[in-house]
Amino acid sequence: MMVGIISLSIRYVSVKLENEQLKIRINNLSSSYNQSQNDLKQLQEKIHNMAANNSQLQEEVKKLKDKTEGKWCPEGWTRFGCSCYFKSTEKKRWYESRSDCQDKGADLVSINSKEEQVSVFVTVCVISDVTASDLFLVFLTCCQSGTCLLSGP
Repeated sequence: MMVGIISLSIRYVSVKLENEQLKIRINNLSSSYNQSQNDLKQLQEKIHNMAANNSQLQEEVKKLKDKTEGKWCPEGWTRFGCSCYFKSTEKKRWYESRSDCQDKGADLVSINSKEEQVSVFVTVCVISDVTASDLFLVFLTCCQSGTCLLSGP
């Protein structure tokens, strides 16, 4: 009988230890679960913010597309960036060239970068029918945008 009581006591202590270990494990798992829930909430918030940001960017893209859609250069003109260029081969005085460009709804332009010059294939002409003091280079290129810089006197 004593062996039975000792055996049951040992079993009781063993079960009690296992019970304590399970309680500790439950607490650890519960803590880990709570941390995971917090991480999930933060990730869901980030996803929501990113979705809102994405929607805003998509709207901006749509507005830009709507703004540029159908705004192609007229026939015979070359597009570079947001501007259209017309290359003239006619020899004219500066004011005549400017007037011709203005009649097309444009103006003379100064080429400000090598990329722009290469893209537009601008022709530079020397006006030789003016006095030596009036001699200058004119870019015989028109530009249909609001950012054209005039070249000439």
